Amino acid sequence: MKKLAALTLSLFLVSGTAFADTPKNADPQPAKAQPAKPKAAKKAEKSDAAIAAQLEELRQALQSQQEQLQMLKEELAKRDRQIDEAREAAASAMLAPPKRAPKLPKR
Repeated sequence: MKKLAALTLSLFLVSGTAFADTPKNADPQPAKAQPAKPKAAKKAEKSDAAIAAQLEELRQALQSQQEQLQMLKEELAKRDRQIDEAREAAASAMLAPPKRAPKLPKR
C-alpha cells in the first residue's frame, strides 16, 4: 500500500511540475500591441506545434502510467485474495482435529 501511495504521489509531482514549468527566457508582454510580422506568426505556429507535441507526449505518458497503476492495483487485489485464502486454510487446519499416525502392527 505504501508503494502505491508513493507511486501516486510521484505521479502528481511529476505531472504538476510538467504543467507548472515556464520557459526560461520568457519575455514580458509589451504594454502596446505591435503589428504582427510574418516571421513572428511562423514562430508562433512552430512553438504551438512544439507545445502540442509535448502535450501529446505528456498525455501518452500519463495514460501509460495510469494503465500501469491499474495493473498494480489488480495485482495487489490478487495478492490480497491469495493471502486471505491462505489465512482461511491455516485457520481451518488449526481447527481440524489432529490426524493420528497409523498404527503399526505388533511384532
